[in-house]
Amino acid sequence: MPIISVIVPVYNAEAFLDRCVQSILAQTMGDFELFLIDDGSPDRCGEMCDAYAKQDPRIKVIHQKNAGQAAARNRALDIAKSEYFSFADSDDYVHPRSFEILLGNAKKHNAQISVGSYQPVTGLVDHEPIGDLPSQAWKGQEFLRHCLLDSVDKKPWVLWDKIFHRDCFKTIRFPEGRIYEDNAVVYRMLYEAETVADCDAKLYYYFFNESSTVNQNFKLKHLDWLKVLEEMIPYFEGKQDQVLVDKLNKSYLYALTDLYVKVKTHLNEPTALAELKGKLKKHYTQEKAKYPITIKTHPNVIEILRPTYAKLYWTTQGLLSHFKK
Repeated sequence: MPIISVIVPVYNAEAFLDRCVQSILAQTMGDFELFLIDDGSPDRCGEMCDAYAKQDPRIKVIHQKNAGQAAARNRALDIAKSEYFSFADSDDYVHPRSFEILLGNAKKHNAQISVGSYQPVTGLVDHEPIGDLPSQAWKGQEFLRHCLLDSVDKKPWVLWDKIFHRDCFKTIRFPEGRIYEDNAVVYRMLYEAETVADCDAKLYYYFFNESSTVNQNFKLKHLDWLKVLEEMIPYFEGKQDQVLVDKLNKSYLYALTDLYVKVKTHLNEPTALAELKGKLKKHYTQEKAKYPITIKTHPNVIEILRPTYAKLYWTTQGLLSHFKK
């Protein structure tokens, strides 16, 4: 049985799929199986997946009606048998030593999750040589706190710079029908891991694809980000981790404000605006009892909830500034 199952949902990625697959097949640690889940892709991806499977026995192809990345990953998780799981998006690619380094660190520290780093790219880049970089073992709770409180980019949210022991998925599957589905589960696995191994090796090449789901023009489905935060807050309340609860409540206030502005600017959808404003008002009332929320500290919040006051305030400030000159 291979030690790693690599799971790659495939949809509308004909131009990038070969780069992704070849980077996985070129790994220095070759003891893996590769699941390519053709998620009802309308292009040639399904044919390409079948062709790869004929060329390499490590590749297994699953064809399904389009149901989204979460459903594709869940389908593979239900049948994968390896000790560890790894994930990649079909428009990205990986460093040749990715599995070798992540698995080595997992074994070295007896870690349930092994974490690397990533490099954003807009095309194919030359792989940088990676030597034996130091790695650090963390308790899972400490690592997630470090990531969230110190704003470490990507690591607390994404799947693709990590390998996970299969036990991490005993009771976890990705929420289907949503975007940000990986964000909805990664924090739980990190927090509940006994040990997390972390290193700064750039092992994953994150391709900025304007046509990808998250990078598309703003749509109502991007409000799924609120669902992530709305699940995280009670999760950490249940863990009695007040530091993270306070951090995430502040993040939720910012997210509500930011998304309200985006909906108004790009969609002007009255029902969504009313719902967001209602949530913002409720959360603002809750949070202002804990710390000052003023027009100086949170101008967007006040401009949404008290537009007349905000307009008067900024007009007055402009006049005062003019007279001081």
